[in-house]
Order: sequence, then C-alpha cells, then structure tokens
Amino acid sequence: KLFAHGELSICGQKVAIETLTPRVTRVACLQLPSYVPDEYLVRALAPYGKVVKLERPTTTDRPTVCNGIRVAWVEMKPEKPVPNFLRVLEHRITCDYPGMTRVCSRCKQPGHFRTACDVPFCRRCSTYGHDVEECTARCRRCAGDHATNDCHKRRSFAEALTNATRRPLQRSTQPNTSGDSPPVNE
Repeated sequence: KLFAHGELSICGQKVAIETLTPRVTRVACLQLPSYVPDEYLVRALAPYGKVVKLERPTTTDRPTVCNGIRVAWVEMKPEKPVPNFLRVLEHRITCDYPGMTRVCSRCKQPGHFRTACDVPFCRRCSTYGHDVEECTARCRRCAGDHATNDCHKRRSFAEALTNATRRPLQRSTQPNTSGDSPPVNE
C-alpha cells in the first residue's frame, strides 16, 4: 500500500518510495496446450523480462490434472511489457496480468473485445480498418489499381516453374570409376 502511494512525508519532507528488488508480475498464459514444454514459454517471455518461476495450476477436484493455464512470475522490463498475444510453437496464447492494456484479439485495437468488434475487414489486402471499396492496396503483379485476383496479367504455375528451372541439367559423360556408388543393373 505504501508503494502504491508513491511518496512518504517525514518531518515535512516528501520522500519518494522505490523498490529495492525488481518488480515481479504474475502473468497468466492461457490456451497453451499441456504437451508444450515449459522451456518454450520461458523463451517466448524472455524478451520481456526474466521468468523467475513457472507454475502449472491443477483443477481443484483432480490435483494431478492441469487446468490449462500456466502462471509465469516475470521480472518485467518497464519499457517492454508482455503483449496480449504471443506465439509459442505456432500456438497463439493469450497473456493476462494486472495493469496490462487489453486489446481486441481480432483487430488488435484497444477499447473493446472480440465479441463487440465492429472494425471492418478488407478481403482485398487482408487488414482491418477499412472495407474493400476504400482499399488503396496495389496489385502485386503489375502494381495496377485493382486486386491481385482481378489482374489481367495472369501467371500459370507451369510458367513460374519453367522460369525457375531454366538452368539446364549437367550430366557427366565420364563413367563413375571411383567405386562410391553401386553399379546400376540394366
């Protein structure tokens, strides 16, 4: 309570209150499968601070069954807090801790949650914030003012493959006499 106040008055002089040890924050990591080892979560949290302790809470009626939440005690860097969402071995996990700025899991904007998100999604450039009619993205093939799917300059898979493998194969005309490979039966 004293630290939350920020300062203390002693004999009429105001003295700032500072911690002597780093502040450890309890970070709940949700939606991470139980088969993912703890080391991967520690590596994912490392850019945001040092993980002091990691717990796997269990359900109340079955003490050997984890409840799906991992709790990491992190000495968080004040300039780089843990984000709302992290990737751990291709799993998108949600992080929650006191004082964090919550953002929508759909559009990544603060102020609302996914269930109440009404931010438009553009199917042309796959971003949130505008509709297809308002999209200014250029064509990726010809840089024209249309969607890439509507481009008149089509490329076929065969053409792309032909251009990628234009290099002629170089075959050796000399027989292999080194004995490295077995003889071929004809």
